[in-house]
Amino acid sequence: MRLKRVFQRLSISQKYMIIYISLFAIPIIVYARMTFMIAEKDQMDAFYKDNTEKMAEIHGQLLQKVAVCDRTAQLALSNNGFITFVSSNMTEDAHQLVNFKYGEYQEMQNIININPSIYNITFFINNPDIYEMWPLLLHRDKFPYPHDIEKIYKLDGMRTYAYDNSEKRPAMLMKEDTRRINLYRKIHLVDGFIEVSMLLVDFFESTLWHQSDTTSYYLIKDGQPIIVDENNAFFKKRLSLMPIISKASTAQSKGDHGKIELRVNQEAFYLLYRYMEPLDAYIYQISSIDSMMTILDKTGYSITVAVIIAIGVLIVITSIVTLLLTNKIRLLRASIRRVESGDLNVIIPVTGSDEVDEVAKHFNHMVVKIRDLIDKLIAKEVAVKDIEIKALQSQINSHFLHNVLESIRILAVLENNQEIAAATGSLGKLMRYSMNWEKQLATIKEEITLVESYIHLINLISDGTIVFKYQVENKLLDVKLSKMLIQPIVENAIKHGIQSIKKNGEVALHVITNPQKSCLQIIIMDNGKGMDQEELQNIRQYIVDVKGDKPTEEQHAIGLRNVDERIKYVYGEAYGIAIESEKSKGTKVTLSLPYKDSVGGW
Repeated sequence: MRLKRVFQRLSISQKYMIIYISLFAIPIIVYARMTFMIAEKDQMDAFYKDNTEKMAEIHGQLLQKVAVCDRTAQLALSNNGFITFVSSNMTEDAHQLVNFKYGEYQEMQNIININPSIYNITFFINNPDIYEMWPLLLHRDKFPYPHDIEKIYKLDGMRTYAYDNSEKRPAMLMKEDTRRINLYRKIHLVDGFIEVSMLLVDFFESTLWHQSDTTSYYLIKDGQPIIVDENNAFFKKRLSLMPIISKASTAQSKGDHGKIELRVNQEAFYLLYRYMEPLDAYIYQISSIDSMMTILDKTGYSITVAVIIAIGVLIVITSIVTLLLTNKIRLLRASIRRVESGDLNVIIPVTGSDEVDEVAKHFNHMVVKIRDLIDKLIAKEVAVKDIEIKALQSQINSHFLHNVLESIRILAVLENNQEIAAATGSLGKLMRYSMNWEKQLATIKEEITLVESYIHLINLISDGTIVFKYQVENKLLDVKLSKMLIQPIVENAIKHGIQSIKKNGEVALHVITNPQKSCLQIIIMDNGKGMDQEELQNIRQYIVDVKGDKPTEEQHAIGLRNVDERIKYVYGEAYGIAIESEKSKGTKVTLSLPYKDSVGGW
């Protein structure tokens, strides 16, 4: 309650500031933070996805290197001439040795030349009668790892890969880093085996391309790191952690591939690994989650600072604008109070196009409309009084005329003049029905009776004969509708459709129901002159266009529109009249009214 009283004592500008901060500033900060968290998650997901794709790419590239070594070994072993000669006594025939030097030996050298990624090919042969040709052909006892020979022989021609960190051998290329991945295969039919070498820097060149400050790669075989780029910025910062990371990653690696999350010395790492079956080793991609989060946190901090600065600028602008609006609001409040007191001659000056000026403009329009409505209400009340007086006069006149006509009819009956009696009776019914507006509704039966009286009089005063036929179900005769809907249509049919071209004619009336549309349809047809399509379209347009001009040749459209307007006024825009006509074949007018059979009509 105390806060409420304090808030009520504040000025409008101060209230605006508090509301603005509550409704906009705080949600903006929260929204910015939530947006950053979503962006952070999306970025981390993208980071993991990108790393997974890179890992798969590197794995595929390493398999390609393995395939190069396999193809090279297969190609070298397919040189039958070379294999046969190195298993023979090379000291017996110098001429044959020369041919071998420039033949099979040179072909083997060419295999190395066409594969620039292959570092060396060496055949280790257990034959004391061969000449060693460095580095391609050596005695088996020159193999630097004699304890591995038995393993190679046991594979019986199947490949195996080993990591070689031995010193350079004679005649090898002068490379600073001679660490190698070697493929070994036993030679069938010969006591020996082949070694195909590829430098680690060539074998793992794809991993070096993907090094970064936050991500790096290493290979572990038999629990020992084989390749670690110690010059990479990632490992330079964490060389002391590598033994712990290697041990943890080896212990947690299971299956062909997977991921590992571990924390070493309060730093979180994310590892992806894949098993390299040919090398019997695991290749790891290691990323620092903390480094990624640090980058993201800096971005989030920058966003927060920018949002706060933007909110501060908006607060200052809002304060200035609020002060400028206060004077207009006070003027608007004073004008409203004047209208409230009954002064409708208030006009607020509009000097701009902002929201307050727009409100002032609408206020001025509202005051003008109120004045107009009051004037119309007064005029309507006067008109209602005038109508009541005219209705009373009409009622008096109708009673007087009816009594006079009834007296004439009695005299005609007494004089045995039935024609005059019938005509007088029909005229009396017509006048009594049309002049009695105290009763706004009539049944279809009463409307038909009115039409019959009207046609009786028409036939009396004209030379021709109009035949009136109707077809209505008994249950529909008592359905009520607005008065004088059918007679004006029949009058139009006779006057403008039949009598304009001939003396005799026929008017037919049908009343049907459409249960699906809950609609009652009154159909009035004549066999008069009809209309062409242009005339019909003009009348249709005039009926629906209240502001339109009436057709020059079809004056009877006024009566049709009057009936249509009355139907729409009473029953709604969904109802009204429809006209169909064809030249020289007559006209059909359909009145659509609401109807529900379950409740006995509309």
